[in-house]
Amino acid sequence: MKDLIKKDKIFFPKKLILILIAVVIFVLSAFFGIYFLLKHEQAQSKNLTKLNAQINYLEEKLNQSAEYYNYKMDYSDTSYNYLAIGNSITYLNYWGHGGCSTQ
Repeated sequence: MKDLIKKDKIFFPKKLILILIAVVIFVLSAFFGIYFLLKHEQAQSKNLTKLNAQINYLEEKLNQSAEYYNYKMDYSDTSYNYLAIGNSITYLNYWGHGGCSTQ
């Protein structure tokens, strides 16, 4: 102990100083690593929320279009049933319905 105390000053050995510097560097790097990880996770969570909202919107549109084309015909036993054969059967993408359809 006498070797470490000279003229009322405490001298630290070089190994102890290197260990303290290594601990400080480790703590700082762990802090910044955790900070950037949390920042990345928050941004990823926002992106996932945004994508989930887009998926829900697209699923709703898909269900609407599927319901539009899943029309069930009501046949009557007491009156005439009408079957139109012609261009109305032809589906046109840019119109969204058959060529002779009135919709």
